Amino acid sequence: RYVGIDPWPGSATLFAAKMAALTADELDADAYVASFDDVPVDETFDVVMFVHSMYYVADVGATLRGALDLLRPGGELWVAVAPSAALNALVGVLAPPLEGHRQWFSADVDKAFVDNGIALDDSVTLDAMVDLSTATDEVLDFAVQARLTPELHGPVRAYLDAVSVPGADGRPRVPHPVDVFAATRR
Repeated sequence: RYVGIDPWPGSATLFAAKMAALTADELDADAYVASFDDVPVDETFDVVMFVHSMYYVADVGATLRGALDLLRPGGELWVAVAPSAALNALVGVLAPPLEGHRQWFSADVDKAFVDNGIALDDSVTLDAMVDLSTATDEVLDFAVQARLTPELHGPVRAYLDAVSVPGADGRPRVPHPVDVFAATRR
């Protein structure tokens, strides 16, 4: 059984479509358009995953505790979130506050685990790279989580060029590491 929860209808629809493409008699999948705080399920799971979504929750600690409550004993919580590195430094400067807070990054998530007494089993960093060299203005806006004015697109592109490194194909890539935290419900 798989349950996808996302406040954006497009993501919930995409999850449902991808799961439907895997159709098997024993596969059961539901997608809900909701915030994690409004989880419309009353069951427990083997795994709860947050993939690039912890940035937006109102209270990281409460969200982690809520996720643990959705796990069966021995169930695993996985959180993938980026640190405030080169790309997210722009987010920190340009993105508007969300629900009265800035976006959370991996240091905030790590602190919330500690502050809430949730023992981490492991944490690893994935060294991802993003090619933004030919990104449209809309993709660039998404990458920095802000609606940039036409005057800002040039300086933002110049900054991204300056922090880029050559990829395997020689094209510039912006380092975009992702920290993955894992905890088990005891």
